[in-house]
Amino acid sequence: MQPADLAKQLELTPVGADTDVPNKDTFSVGVAALNWWVPSGDFLIRGQLLSTGDYLVDCLSGSEPEHVWRAASVEIVTP
Repeated sequence: MQPADLAKQLELTPVGADTDVPNKDTFSVGVAALNWWVPSGDFLIRGQLLSTGDYLVDCLSGSEPEHVWRAASVEIVTP
């Protein structure tokens, strides 16, 4: 994601904000998405090598999610 694109996305939905799911068929608006389903009350530890760049972390809950929560903005400086 380019810095201007990231800034625009963060302006529209800042970290900590809740918004409607933009596309319920894919749950993703960006170029790439990683999806891990975790049962309520459980936790998951996964390793994933990300290339250098800026990433947004969004979370959904429920079997038919209506809202997405922007959990974080992460900058990977060195993979």
